[in-house]
Amino acid sequence: MGLFSRKEKVPRVAANAKPSINTSDVSVHSGASSLKSPPGTTRGGFGRVSGGNTNPNTPLTPFSPVSIPKIDLPRPPDPQLDPAGYLRSLGAVRERSRIVTDKALRNELNHFDVDLNKFPDVVSFVSCIIKRDFDAPFTSIPSHGRHQHFCVGGRDRIAHLLSTFPDDIDNTEKCRRMVDLFLVSVLLDAGAGTQWSYKSTENNRIYRRSEGIAVASLEMFKSGMFSSDKSNKYQVDTDGLLTLTPEKLAAGLQSKPGNEMAGVEGRTQLLIRLADALEKKPEFFGRDGRPGRMVDYLLSHPSTQASSMPIVALPTLWNVLMNGLAPIWPPSRTAINGISLGDACLAAACLKQRGLQNYADYCRRTGVKGVEVAPMFEPSDDVIVEWRGVTVGLLDKLLIEVNKSLRNDLGGNELTLAQLLEAGSWKGGREIAEVSRPNTKEPPILIDSDGTVF
Repeated sequence: MGLFSRKEKVPRVAANAKPSINTSDVSVHSGASSLKSPPGTTRGGFGRVSGGNTNPNTPLTPFSPVSIPKIDLPRPPDPQLDPAGYLRSLGAVRERSRIVTDKALRNELNHFDVDLNKFPDVVSFVSCIIKRDFDAPFTSIPSHGRHQHFCVGGRDRIAHLLSTFPDDIDNTEKCRRMVDLFLVSVLLDAGAGTQWSYKSTENNRIYRRSEGIAVASLEMFKSGMFSSDKSNKYQVDTDGLLTLTPEKLAAGLQSKPGNEMAGVEGRTQLLIRLADALEKKPEFFGRDGRPGRMVDYLLSHPSTQASSMPIVALPTLWNVLMNGLAPIWPPSRTAINGISLGDACLAAACLKQRGLQNYADYCRRTGVKGVEVAPMFEPSDDVIVEWRGVTVGLLDKLLIEVNKSLRNDLGGNELTLAQLLEAGSWKGGREIAEVSRPNTKEPPILIDSDGTVF
């Protein structure tokens, strides 16, 4: 058994280790990575792995490395006085996950056994993957995010898109267009299912999973599917989103019998609710309801103007996303005092610590029989909430140990959590799934997604 195993036996002796939780500063890097380097791949001039699809004429996205000063997060609201405000805050993410992680380190989770004797094996495995695919000191590892999905196959599609805009399109408008694209693309990516794939209309290549959704959303964006402005198809706006139907989105995603994407109806409704959210917050998204208008709000915000170099403070951005996009979540999501918590559910492991016992009914499922194949649960089931929560804490712990393991190669630097995800844990998880479950390549636990779980 690995680090995690579903509980079906007498718990092992609890480990006495204490969690070491760290939040690393985020750095911005450019580059692309590929999953499990295939034979014949080469490392690029910056030490990155190339799938062989780039050439000297391929433009590179102009995201230069910059030094971002560390900004302390404000204290979250008191959970007793404002439970919804607390649970929607950035600080609450780590605090709540730490509660679950502490129990994991004592082997006291409700649904899993945790064998920390396997943790050094995980550290070694992830470190080896990083060293296999990137050259020391690993500064070329990009941050894990949507941009890397757009770069599948070694082609920087975002740089290419930017290069096609006319000279009279200034940098601010280019940034608005990128925010429009990235936001819709991310909201569409709530898992693609095991059967779906996408054939690019530009190069006829087949893409799957997050990379497939990224390419599909980019090609839909370039076709003007999300824009109501005939003079600018490269935007997302309220009126454009309101024209979407499940049939229209399914056609854009090439979802059909035999190649079905899970949750097309839910994804469509999510984007229609996004239109409503954009319209309700013109101070964030402008009178035309574009996600990219948040660029104007963020650049003019007093916290951004506080230094000589415009730096958007993460709490400022978080406020726009949490408050501006609150209406996108379906009514079925957990809410406190009428306020939706978004992509968050209550965990039984956390109830006693914060006085939220009244919400226990949200996160308990009983009577589930044991199965021999990968089990499937709903997003709000306690096993899923516990699984997601402990993952955050163990990734923080993994980052510390991998940085120790690679100390001699890092040259005084440290990997960020976003780099660890991109080059190590995310990629490693996929490779393990390919070997352990070659037919589906899915994780050991499945989520019954309605197209709105990220």
